[in-house]
This record gives sequence, structure tokens and C-alpha cells, in this order.
Amino acid sequence: MDTSAVESMVGFRQRVRETDQVNRVTSRSLARNARRINFEDISNKLKVPTFDEMKVLSSSLKKNKNCNHLQRLRHGLSSCQENIDIFLNTEGALYALIGCATGSDALVQREALCVLVNVALGTETQCLEVANKAGAYLITLLSDSNPQIQDPVAWCIGNLCGEHTSVCEILQSQGVELSLLKLLSSYSPNVIQSAASALMHYVNTLPHRTSHVVNAEMCQQLIQALDGMESCVVEVGWCLFTLSIHEEACHKLVDHGIVQAALSVLERLLNHQSFNLSGATPLVRVLINCVAAVPGTGLQICQRNDQLVMVIRNLLYCPHAHLRTETLQLLANIINATTQDSITGEGIVEDLSLRSRLAGPLRSALAANFTMQPPDVQTFHG
Repeated sequence: MDTSAVESMVGFRQRVRETDQVNRVTSRSLARNARRINFEDISNKLKVPTFDEMKVLSSSLKKNKNCNHLQRLRHGLSSCQENIDIFLNTEGALYALIGCATGSDALVQREALCVLVNVALGTETQCLEVANKAGAYLITLLSDSNPQIQDPVAWCIGNLCGEHTSVCEILQSQGVELSLLKLLSSYSPNVIQSAASALMHYVNTLPHRTSHVVNAEMCQQLIQALDGMESCVVEVGWCLFTLSIHEEACHKLVDHGIVQAALSVLERLLNHQSFNLSGATPLVRVLINCVAAVPGTGLQICQRNDQLVMVIRNLLYCPHAHLRTETLQLLANIINATTQDSITGEGIVEDLSLRSRLAGPLRSALAANFTMQPPDVQTFHG
């Protein structure tokens, strides 16, 4: 075969390959587009409603009590404060929403409650209006046996409580405390997360109600959720920290095993491939507060010697400056609380060989804090 014939054959094969490639790309595009049959509808649903559309959605809610209508409302209310103003200023809109939330259609009911969650993102005046008009219904719904209903209701109450003293006082008069406490015994992690978050905001806003809220059963349920439900660590941890600010609560937490639970959860978090900073931070703070407030807690921690050293070592090597600083404070509290000589702490340091076991991490953490550079993280299991 001469040269021209070879070149002609190569060119023909190249054209065939190019044609096949074009056909494959076209086929893939057709297949993808076939699956995007509702793409335009979905895109339209994700667009934030304009102010004019929000006015129409709010005023027409009485006649359109369906999930699609409520979803558009929910999307608009989450986007800006002005949309919440529009909704609450529309005559009858809030009562129509309450009607959906207390109706018999479970899907519409849940969607309406999710809308209320976003309405509760408003100002204290707006949240006070919601609490006065919908608070009693929300608290009644907390007793619903369906976790799909309890979860958004507790979430909504948490939003209403956030730094709004007048709102919390209204909800307190309506019986919110007992209803939230009952949710802590739920089998649903989502419900426990929302209930713990709501309690945290409530107690943080009304700290004088802590002694009325905290009881043995509550402490036991929170600690069980902390140790037994990995997905609840963050919300339950921050709720426990908020409670531990109060000395009386610290005593009850220690009596129900917070030391063992917190150290065990911290150990698991530190050994996890993806370190949960939001979960670890409140637990370190809970231990700091309990050691400082409850005599004997430092000694109780020291009895878990190997676990203590492991947790302290890894926390001191972590790359997060605030956590290293608070770990140093925890260690200082433990040493001061468990030795007669609170200035030097020589007794506990020598008994547990803390100097030799923690010298390297301590030097690394202190150096990192002074230089604002993270320590060597090779030995950090997070």
C-alpha cells in the first residue's frame, strides 16, 4: 500500500472517531436533559419571592392552604427581615398560618410549622406577636406523638426565645418549660436536638429560671443523649454548658455522671477522623465549670487518669487557639482543686506523673499561644 493510501485510511478512521465522539456527547446531553424535565420548575421555586409576590402570598394564604404555597412563603421569610414585616402586617395571614399548623393534613401542618420557624426569626416585637397569638398552640403541639411535628415546633420556640426576654416570659406563663423537658425523653435525635437548643436559648435569656428547669430527670436525659446519640453532641453540649454556668446545676450534673460522659465523648471526638470543634468546645467548658463549682470533681476526673492524660494531650495539640487556652484552664482547675497546696499543685502533678506525661504538649500549647502559630498537629487525633 502506497503512502497516499495509508494517509487516506488514517484520515477516514480519524473522521469516524470524531463522528462517534460527537454522537456520544449528544447522547449524554439528551440523557441528562431527560432527567431535567422539571428543572425550570425547581429553579423557579428556588427564586426568592419579590416584595410584591410576598404580599400576594401572604394575603392569599387563607384560600391556598397547600404545601407549594407554604413552601414559597417559607423561602421568602428566610431571605430577609422585610418579608417578615410584610407577612405579619398582612391582615389574617398569621391566623391562617396557625390554622394550617393545627389542621388535620400532616404534610400541610409540618410545612406550616416550618414557615413559623422562619417567622420567629423576626425582631422581639414580632416574636412577641407570634408568642401571643400562636404560643399556646405551639406548646400544645409539643405533646404531639409525631416527631415530624415536635421537631419544627421546638425549633420555632428556640427561635422565639433567642435573647427576647418578654417572649420567654409569655411562653413561660403558657407552660413551655415542662413541655420542652418532656421532649428530652424522645427517641428521635432531631427532636432532642431542637428541644436542647430551645432550652439553651430559654435559660440563657431567663437565667433566673434555671433552678426551676434543672432537675435530676433532665440532667439524666441530657447526659444520656450526649453519650448515646452522636448527632446530638453539639446541641446537647451547648445546653449543658449554659446550665453549668449556675453552681446548683453543676452539682446535679456531677451527681448524674457528667464527668464520665464528657470525657468519654471528648475521647471519641478526638479519635474521629473529622474533629467536631463545635461539640468539643462546650464539653471542655462544662468540665471547667463543674471542677470549679463542685468539690471533689477534680479528684473524680483524676481517677480516670489515662483517659484524662489522653484527652488533655490531644486538646493541647489541637490547632484551635481557644480550645488550647481553655484546656490549660481546665488542667489548672483540676490541679488546684485536687491539691492542698493550691499554688503549686505538686501533689497531683507528682502522683499522676503529669509533668513527664504532659510536658511536651504544654510547651507546644504555650509556645503556640504566644506566637499565634498552631502547634505541631501530627500527634493530634482530630
